[in-house]
Amino acid sequence: MFDLSGGMLWLVVAVVVVITGVGVAMFWSHLQHQRRNRQLIEARFQLAMQQHSKPNVQIVKDRTQLGGRGKQRFDVHRVLHHPPDRWFVYTHIQDSEPMLVPVSEEGAMAAVLD
Repeated sequence: MFDLSGGMLWLVVAVVVVITGVGVAMFWSHLQHQRRNRQLIEARFQLAMQQHSKPNVQIVKDRTQLGGRGKQRFDVHRVLHHPPDRWFVYTHIQDSEPMLVPVSEEGAMAAVLD
């Protein structure tokens, strides 16, 4: 079908290797970006819990989107339980301050079921 002899075969192989290398590099960069986002998210969450004197809070539901480089911001939505009877919703969107909002147990359960 195609005659890929000699130098033409090497050219095709070189192009495939370069394209694969660029794809792997882009994927690695994306993973590094998401790891940094996850570290930032967890550090800001721990800081917020310390500032609000809630060190032993339980995460009942966690919806975290790590975002992408320049495409989408990360956002975090967590339903928290502070025993015995306190419930909160924690929200953190990239480039903004985290928010901790008290909610009723019914509101928290409704959020958990979504």
